[in-house]
Amino acid sequence: MKKLYNRLKFEEMPLEQFIFLIAAVSGCFTSIVGAVTNIPLGLGVIAAVVPAVNVFLCVGGIIYSFKTQKWVIPAILLVFYTTFVMAPMLWYTTGGATGSTMPYILVIGLVVSVMFKGKLRVFLIIAVPLIFAAAIITEMLYPDIIRPYTSRVAHYIDLSIGLVVSFIATAMLTISVLRRYHAARHEAEELVEKLKEVSITDSLTGIYNRRLLTSCLDEEMRSCYENNMPLSLCIIDVDHFKKVNDVYGHLRGDKVLIEIARILEKHIDDDDILGRYGGEEFLVILKNKTLNEALVTVENFHKAVQEREWEEVEKITISCGVSEYVKGISYSDFVSAADKLLYKAKQTGRNKIMYKKY
Repeated sequence: MKKLYNRLKFEEMPLEQFIFLIAAVSGCFTSIVGAVTNIPLGLGVIAAVVPAVNVFLCVGGIIYSFKTQKWVIPAILLVFYTTFVMAPMLWYTTGGATGSTMPYILVIGLVVSVMFKGKLRVFLIIAVPLIFAAAIITEMLYPDIIRPYTSRVAHYIDLSIGLVVSFIATAMLTISVLRRYHAARHEAEELVEKLKEVSITDSLTGIYNRRLLTSCLDEEMRSCYENNMPLSLCIIDVDHFKKVNDVYGHLRGDKVLIEIARILEKHIDDDDILGRYGGEEFLVILKNKTLNEALVTVENFHKAVQEREWEEVEKITISCGVSEYVKGISYSDFVSAADKLLYKAKQTGRNKIMYKKY
């Protein structure tokens, strides 16, 4: 069964088609049982003919669905026949409200709710309960219209078959809907996480982008202001990066930026925040670090970049500007201080770390 299931690729089917197949198979089984057993039970020829027609519709619909991968037309025919022909006629020929027709109402309602859309669904959701409400009222007013079972045994056998089949069909339909729902929800959650990750990370290096850095720095400054905690900031620029692109090409330049990002990640603390500030510039928010503590970290990754042996590229160095947070300083002044120090490092020969309290 598992091999057949995988071969038919039920998981790849649209939910509506899968539900149609379940409903058609269960309807076919029920109708076969009804067509075979109703005449011996003395319920009349029509109690066998009506289910036999339903078997024909179910089998034809299943074959049509597998061949064409379409299900709307056979589903409409099957639901309309079941709702407006088979169910009402069997209601009056197989015990009425106490017979086996009642359990199938839930199956019809579930199939209609999931498979159809728009005005057709609204029409059927209204029509189905109205039809059976009318049948119940008619049975109440004219009890003799209902053809009784020939015996209690026949009654309860038919009722048990109806309950078991409708329960299995309803359970399978519900499980299918829930499985698809959970799968779709999981897929949506993964998509949201991916979109969230894309919105805050740099597509080249995989580290945070400028948007997130701006938000994080503003938040950290607020926290330091309220808790009197130290905070330092370092802006990093790759020296002569334009030359790298011009001489070795942009692909090699991209690899340099990626490798520098990995070096910086390796040499900062877990609570520090690293991101690409733009172009060949990186920014590190050194949380809970005074200027002297921050310089230890900066010197470590500055030295690591300088000593790195680069493939197909001449020696790469970086320039750094480091500023320390002072209570009351504005966001722009804090960043500007580090940026000016970086500019000074580049103007005085590059491959330097410049620092100064604001």
